[in-house]
Amino acid sequence: MINLTVCFFLIGIIFSANATEVSSSILDISLSQDSLVLIIKKNESIEIMCHFHEKLDKPVLSGDGNAIIVTSSQYVLMRDLESCGEKAITLFSTPKGSGELKDVNIDANTYLALDFVSTRPLTYLATIAKLGSRKNLIKLPGAYIEGASLKALQKNSFSYTRQPRISRNGRYVSPDGEMNCRDDSYPGVWDLKMKKKVLIRSAAGNLSDSQRDAEIQMKCENLFK
Repeated sequence: MINLTVCFFLIGIIFSANATEVSSSILDISLSQDSLVLIIKKNESIEIMCHFHEKLDKPVLSGDGNAIIVTSSQYVLMRDLESCGEKAITLFSTPKGSGELKDVNIDANTYLALDFVSTRPLTYLATIAKLGSRKNLIKLPGAYIEGASLKALQKNSFSYTRQPRISRNGRYVSPDGEMNCRDDSYPGVWDLKMKKKVLIRSAAGNLSDSQRDAEIQMKCENLFK
C-alpha cells in the first residue's frame, strides 16, 4: 500500500454510515482532463474532488460500494474519502503479476483480476484471490491456473464486454460481468463457497423459452444484489 498526501475539497456529504448502501446508479465517478483529480458527483452535483500526485485511470466503483478502483492494480477505500483533508489517503495495491484489477470486495477480503492470454482474439483468464495473495481460490475453466501450459490457458480463456463483478456478499463471481447462470454459460458465475459453477434452472413448466431465460437471468442477477 502507498500513502499519498492529497488535497481534498468536500462539498456536502454523500456517504451513508454503511458504505454498502452506496449505489453506483446515483454516483458519477470521473477524472479531470489531466487524470489527477478524482471527481464524484451525486445527482449531477459535485460532492468530492480529490487531487492526487500521480495519474489515475478509469475509476470504477467496486461491486460492494466500499472502494473505487483507480488504476489497473490500485484502489482507494470509500471510507477514507469521507475524511477529506484530515489524513493522507492510502492507495492499496494488488500483488504484482496478478492481472488487471476489475473488482474488490473489502468485507470478503477478495479481489478479481483478469490476465490476457491471447491477442487474436483478445481473451482473458480470471484470478479471484484474497487481498495480498495471488493464489486463485477457484480452479474452474476460465480461471488462471499457475503452471498450466499456454495452450491450456488459451483453451479455457474468455472475452468480456461488461464489468466483471464480485457479489456484494463476496460469495459469487461473474468473471465476464454477464451474470449468466444458464447451462450453456461460459465462464458463467462461480460460487466461491462451493467451488463450483452456479447453474439455475426454471422450476416453472408453462413458460416459453424467452420467459424461462428471463426468469433465470433475474435470479442470477439477484445473487449480486
